[in-house]
Amino acid sequence: MLVLGGAAPDLDAGRRKIAAALSDGSAWKTFVRIVEAQRGDVAVLDDPRRLPRAKQTKLLAVDEPGFVRAFDCRALGVAATKLGAGRERQADVIAPAVGLVLAKKVGDVVAKGEPWVEVHFDDVARFEAVKDTLAQAITISKRRVFPGPLVLERIPGQRWRL
Repeated sequence: MLVLGGAAPDLDAGRRKIAAALSDGSAWKTFVRIVEAQRGDVAVLDDPRRLPRAKQTKLLAVDEPGFVRAFDCRALGVAATKLGAGRERQADVIAPAVGLVLAKKVGDVVAKGEPWVEVHFDDVARFEAVKDTLAQAITISKRRVFPGPLVLERIPGQRWRL
């Protein structure tokens, strides 16, 4: 990112710059400034227990053993939104404690009954409304699955600026 952004001439220089920022504490100070600029509670950085907590959590398990083949990311996003983690309309209020924590990734082995997602919610009716959608948002394969590459393509000669 430093090379792409023009902050370092090459990867080695970028790595040295990152290592220096981590070791001298300037990376942490910058992160704190970012949290402050977004009106976040910087005390949470030292004490994560200050974060809001959902009223309830449920683990959803796979129905069959095998390998995680895919997730329906759109379905996961819609479910999280319906739980209150996002807005369907501009006037909707976001519930910062609700959401999904995936316990598995593509290629992982799963046993029947093993949890694959932890659902954090405040409203039981909202959970019930998304439970079936979530159950169908994971695809299990009997055959071993290998995850695809994280980077699909590079566009040569492009320099990205923020």
